[in-house]
Amino acid sequence: MKKILLIYSFLLLLFFGSRCAEFPTGETKKENPNDPPNTTLANIPIDGSTIYALVNLNWDGEDYDGYIDHYQYRYTTEYLLESSADTGDYFSTATDSNGQIITTWWTIDSTMILSWLDTNSTSLTIAFNSLSTLNHQLFEVRSIDNSGNIDPSPASLSFFTNQTLFPITEITFPKDNAEFLAKAEVDDWYRGIPLRYTARDPDGNIIEYAWRVDGGPWHWTTDTSAIIPPYEWAEPLEEEHIITVISRDDTYLIDPVGDSVEIEIYVPTFEKDIMILDGTEEDESLPFFDGAITDEMT
Repeated sequence: MKKILLIYSFLLLLFFGSRCAEFPTGETKKENPNDPPNTTLANIPIDGSTIYALVNLNWDGEDYDGYIDHYQYRYTTEYLLESSADTGDYFSTATDSNGQIITTWWTIDSTMILSWLDTNSTSLTIAFNSLSTLNHQLFEVRSIDNSGNIDPSPASLSFFTNQTLFPITEITFPKDNAEFLAKAEVDDWYRGIPLRYTARDPDGNIIEYAWRVDGGPWHWTTDTSAIIPPYEWAEPLEEEHIITVISRDDTYLIDPVGDSVEIEIYVPTFEKDIMILDGTEEDESLPFFDGAITDEMT
């Protein structure tokens, strides 16, 4: 039996030895270098067109030896001035009432370059900075893969935007120089002084408002009214106070001036020990006392 096992083992060694001889040793191939990703823009405005400053942009990335981890985007704005000469960096054409083509030349006045911003999205609506009468925009987006490789040739789009106009804000209540009775704390019947406002944007839409009192912090909101509680006012409470409201439009321009009113606040002392009896019934549906002093009050 041992003899048979020895013969069998010898045959196995002979077999594997002959098989190994068929595959001689050699150098292994080097790993292929990791290729960078590429990026493409899709469903975008026509290159060179003049459009509104709020632009929706879409893109996608491809990586043949990995996957896209995230994207980076930026844009460069060139603020243009109309050239007095028949030459410049860019030109635009228009047709007058007689059918004649008029060419206007534009020169670069200054440039603003936005730093690269990270995003995981493949679609963004961007409000391009458009403070000049005409602005040249260069948008760029690039992919970054799972190995950290960056697309060396970002996808880009060049277009123009017209000047965006600032929103205009108006306080509708209270009126300037209005007078109010106020308490130093909020209770079941007194919540504060009401504030109402509105705004309009000549070339877009209002998306947000902010109010503050006496130069304090801004309170941003989408509502067109607010109640200013007693703790928001600067001390002392019984004096003149200033309310300011601003607004922001859909291109993120903020009203640089806003609207302001000055009001006078009086704080009752409740020194008189007088009880007034009437037929008033407490009801949650009754309006809160706003403290406004009117000509009808006695």
